[in-house]
Amino acid sequence: MKGNVSDPNLNSKNIPKDIKDKITNALNVAGTFFPLTCAEAIKKSGWNILDMEYPVAIKEGFTRNIDSRLDIWASYKVVEGEYLLAMVECKKNDPKYKTWVFFPKYTKLENLPLFQFNTITCKLKEGRETPQSSADINITTRLDCRHFPDIGYHRRINPNDPLPETYYECREVKDNWQSTGKNIYDACSQVAIALHSLMKEQSSKYLCAFFEKNKKILRFQTFIPIVITTANLLTCKFDIKDINLEKGEVPPEKVTYKPMNWLAYEFPLSSHLWAQPVGGVPTTITDKVRTKKISMFIVKSEYTQEFFEKMKNYQ
Repeated sequence: MKGNVSDPNLNSKNIPKDIKDKITNALNVAGTFFPLTCAEAIKKSGWNILDMEYPVAIKEGFTRNIDSRLDIWASYKVVEGEYLLAMVECKKNDPKYKTWVFFPKYTKLENLPLFQFNTITCKLKEGRETPQSSADINITTRLDCRHFPDIGYHRRINPNDPLPETYYECREVKDNWQSTGKNIYDACSQVAIALHSLMKEQSSKYLCAFFEKNKKILRFQTFIPIVITTANLLTCKFDIKDINLEKGEVPPEKVTYKPMNWLAYEFPLSSHLWAQPVGGVPTTITDKVRTKKISMFIVKSEYTQEFFEKMKNYQ
């Protein structure tokens, strides 16, 4: 008798409609289908989908491993040897929390770049023609400044021009007007774990690629953390002078909200993900901030394709 992995007594014809509806509804609520349509939109924008549900892991302390999975890992070839790598977490919002509200940064530290993304550079050391050992190769991981003019985040040509706004805090607003930050924090944490894991993994793969293919061209990758969500994105504007110091509240008429298609979010990292800056231990506040926070894009899902098309132009 031939084996059959399906149950002959249960097929699409005899599954009651109410049961099928409940199964589909449960999968919809869990966001099971959401990463697939996000990946399709990213692919249509000209990016390459490297993998989905990609396993990632980091160490917390000396013994504990934190295992996770990255929803979408995508790449875009800028020129030969230079790539953008997008680490994407797809967050279908909790039906009770339909709106994410972001607050502008209060502090603007001197010389702190608008965006700082992790990069890996791999090249032969000066005077070497072909690699004979790892001693012939320079692999550098660092935080570099990046600008994306087509999505509204650009360099200032004039020092007096206002900087594009970045946001440091986010709250989710519930239907009954309660708020939390858990779902946003969880989504950003997933991307941060993937960033740490892939940086380490890609550094090792670069060494292997050099020895296997004997490449001599500069190899450069920029890692871009992204969260795509079905939630509405709003930015919150107000004058600090309108906040009541005694109650810690601001009159509703003094606050304005602006709908956003996407925005840049400065995410605070957990201690085991802090970066080590070039040059050793950070000595200034600016250096400390650069090692303990990462730039991350939050994108409203229906604008995914447009966002990734515009991301291909960076400076």
